[in-house]
Amino acid sequence: MTTLINSQRTAIAGKGKPFAPGKSGNLKGRPKKGFAIADMLNEIGDETTIQVIDGKEVKITKKKLLMRNTYQRAIEGESFALTFIGDRLEGKARQIMEIDIDQKISMVEVAQALSESYTEGKIAEA
Repeated sequence: MTTLINSQRTAIAGKGKPFAPGKSGNLKGRPKKGFAIADMLNEIGDETTIQVIDGKEVKITKKKLLMRNTYQRAIEGESFALTFIGDRLEGKARQIMEIDIDQKISMVEVAQALSESYTEGKIAEA
């Protein structure tokens, strides 16, 4: 097996491209549709079912039925349903944090201090 250094790889693949065409870290390429959980859920959600709505039989997708049920649960006062619908219609509420400190520090400094404290065992993982 031949070992190439980065400059040789770049020369073979082209400037700014670390891999030759068809020779990336994912040799099989993108997975076919249908194997991802989101694809399976979308497929199931697109299936239709017959439901009685307002006294009439209606053909409806499972996705729409799920949203109707979520709305009904919100009407009944279930907080998760209210939050779910509100977040999707209005966007999540911003959380404002106020910190009173005597000196200005950057978020980088805060992150470094937290990282050091965690490494030294002064704080535990949440």
